[in-house]
Amino acid sequence: MDSRAKLEAAYRAHGIDHPALLDSYLRGCNFNQPVEEIELAPGAFFAVYVKDGYSPGKHGAPLDMPPATLGIMMDGRHREVFEVVDSFAVVQSTAADFPFGLVQGVGGQGGGLQYVLPPGWRSKVRRLS
Repeated sequence: MDSRAKLEAAYRAHGIDHPALLDSYLRGCNFNQPVEEIELAPGAFFAVYVKDGYSPGKHGAPLDMPPATLGIMMDGRHREVFEVVDSFAVVQSTAADFPFGLVQGVGGQGGGLQYVLPPGWRSKVRRLS
């Protein structure tokens, strides 16, 4: 499966299949870098940058990844840290530079590693903060 197809499948698993919406998610990936499925094993940690007032969504990042490299705006977001207690696969890619104003709360420099978490991931982790 090619890089684009891997990422499309990850988003479609979340019910994102409208072409315009799917395209906006795919624009957040730098396809000049690897897109691969990796396993997060028990004891692994990752961060989710959650919009204030919302639950964690479908994106995460390694703990040491600065949010300024994920193409998101931190205004109105907070960081939550999770520990994996039951293994699961994520699609890992590199965030693309993303234009401001195209999607609310998104925009900025890319270059950092990001994860598309699978549906049901919250049942396989423990929230630390």
